Amino acid sequence: MKSKMKVVVGLDIGSGRTKMEIVEMDSAGCIVKTLFSRHEAVFFADDFACNGHDKLSDDIMDKGFNILQKYKKIADSYGATYISGAATQVFRLASNGMKFLDRVNKELGVNLRVVSQDCEGQIGFLTAKSALSASVEDRNIIAYDSGAGSFQITYLSRGGKDDEDDDLMESSYDEFGIPKVVVYGGHWGSVPAREALMVKIRKASKLERNNDPHPVSRVEMDALVDHIFSQLHEPTDELKAILGGDELRIVGIGEETSLFCMVKNAIGLDSFTQEDVSRALDVCADKYTAYFEKHHYGESFQVVPKICLLLAVMRKFNMKKLKYAHTIGGCRGVILLDSIAHKDSIEEE
Repeated sequence: MKSKMKVVVGLDIGSGRTKMEIVEMDSAGCIVKTLFSRHEAVFFADDFACNGHDKLSDDIMDKGFNILQKYKKIADSYGATYISGAATQVFRLASNGMKFLDRVNKELGVNLRVVSQDCEGQIGFLTAKSALSASVEDRNIIAYDSGAGSFQITYLSRGGKDDEDDDLMESSYDEFGIPKVVVYGGHWGSVPAREALMVKIRKASKLERNNDPHPVSRVEMDALVDHIFSQLHEPTDELKAILGGDELRIVGIGEETSLFCMVKNAIGLDSFTQEDVSRALDVCADKYTAYFEKHHYGESFQVVPKICLLLAVMRKFNMKKLKYAHTIGGCRGVILLDSIAHKDSIEEE
């Protein structure tokens, strides 16, 4: 008997881009195929920084609402039965972040919520897992998600047990089957990295809306990497030990505007070491934004700050190698998390 399919939608309302993925799921909660996906720039984090790190402007909230309204019409055209989404870093910080989300939920009839960094980590982990072969064990996955306002490095909780313990897998999931994860959250994203370049390295008084950081010299790049590196907290002993594992898969997730894709564009690889990322900076040194536009870099005005941030994080965590997996933000993770946690409500729609 053919299993009943349902169409569900995941929204990832990030600090720099608003993303949507529409998928078909089977009755077991497995994604069968993607029907439609889209992501558009809404620079919430830039707007927040330029408003004194206090609130979001009416203009940016209206732009965000209009894009979500358009997304809702597309979702309806596919017969979506459930639409949910996660709003991240900037909405936790902005004094009017909840006001914006309340308006969206009330007027569009969707299910957006602000999520903690821990929940962001769960979403990132599930997204990374969906991009890998089923043969890769969960314990060998580290998800690395980096946006405009923050980043998360996430791995499966060991539950106080050794990797070889037979009870590890059972202790690493809750009663619903949701993975228990450990999240290293950092308040560094592409906007703080660009702000650091302009304010800390170049001594500007503040980040302005139209600050174009390019071109950036190799000396400035090194100074920015060193600055970010100095501001990152040390990884825990457990994370250091896990990062040394031979079977480990560190997966950087995101769309064409992600910092991982910046490196891919620069050197033509989707798996890279620290040395490869440094080589990407060599390629980008002293280049104007027009160069990045011509060569089809996403968010061309933020290329160098993003790559500098990636190199600083890889050095801090002593990451040997990272693989980039193209995803529509964390949309798949939102869908998979909700399919587990809210299975009944999704099926009743």
